[in-house]
Amino acid sequence: MRAGVQAIACVLLMGVLLTSSGCIEVHLVKNAFYPEEGVPVYHVVEKVKMSHVFSTRIGNVSSIEHTSSRTADIKKDTHWMKVDISITMESLPVPLPPDVQRYIEVKITMPDGTVWYSETFNTTVNRSLEIMSPMPGDWLFNVVGVGYGSDIIQYHDAYSITARVEEVK
Repeated sequence: MRAGVQAIACVLLMGVLLTSSGCIEVHLVKNAFYPEEGVPVYHVVEKVKMSHVFSTRIGNVSSIEHTSSRTADIKKDTHWMKVDISITMESLPVPLPPDVQRYIEVKITMPDGTVWYSETFNTTVNRSLEIMSPMPGDWLFNVVGVGYGSDIIQYHDAYSITARVEEVK
């Protein structure tokens, strides 16, 4: 019986020492069981995922054109929004008709109608954007483009856009 009491006393003593020593792991465990009142919990959420790979069909002009839109509902008290844009648009090994101009235009509009970002690309690029405390509401992501793609020459113009936010859980 005495050994049992000593074991319990030892465990309690270790618990007191660990909680008073400031160990991060102890705070994480403590907060998991007893979260602090009134402190919001944040997490990262993917709000927009857009992509397109051009595949041109000979004689079909609409196969070189592309338009897409998505909205992202941004909550009040969102910490940040990060947008990653990836464009693939290299020099082609085959000539296109002179009236065909390849491009991809990306436009991001805030809920109040103000254009936050707008850029037209005609070359390969990777871009990362960030806004702290974005305006709450529906953000509009628009993409318009003319591109070329062919399995025969193993080349495709393409884009990818991902928007993530850190928001209240």
